[in-house]
Amino acid sequence: MSYLINRAPTARLKCLHNIMKLAIGKYTISDAFNLSDLMFDTKNKNIHQYCDLLVKDESLNLKYCPYLENPLSDAGCNLTNGVLSDSTKRKEISNTVNSLDALGLLKRIDRNLQITELGLLFAKTKYKSAKMHDIIKKAVLNYSLCVGVLHQIKELDKQEFATSEIYVGYPSTNETYKKIIKM
Repeated sequence: MSYLINRAPTARLKCLHNIMKLAIGKYTISDAFNLSDLMFDTKNKNIHQYCDLLVKDESLNLKYCPYLENPLSDAGCNLTNGVLSDSTKRKEISNTVNSLDALGLLKRIDRNLQITELGLLFAKTKYKSAKMHDIIKKAVLNYSLCVGVLHQIKELDKQEFATSEIYVGYPSTNETYKKIIKM
């Protein structure tokens, strides 16, 4: 559960969508690959070629991940870190892969990874679409622990709540969420 609830990078579904676009850009559904193959690497196909969240800095003439503290960092991506700069010793890419596995978008086979049918569909679908909503719903509901969290949120019966009001077994992040009602 912590991979989706208590880790900011892997809780950003748009970031997960971009990393899955990278995965299908490099591999087919039958290929096996390693988690380090998804890490940012300037010498190979990387997340920057698929990420539509990058900030373009005209004065520096570069694009960078908006979630990195230092735009000049060799880490390249807050979701994966880079092969040249990984102070977390592969913790970020491991968290990301664990989240993608939990959602059923990647599957682990021994020490390798493989793209699932749902992962392929997730990567190929326009992010802001009704179809994507259904894909995300299926992925989250496949991860049974999320059902418990969703039940806790439903039972709160509030339009706005703090994460400290739901129990997932981890420290409070002091974040607040507001329910948006579409008419």
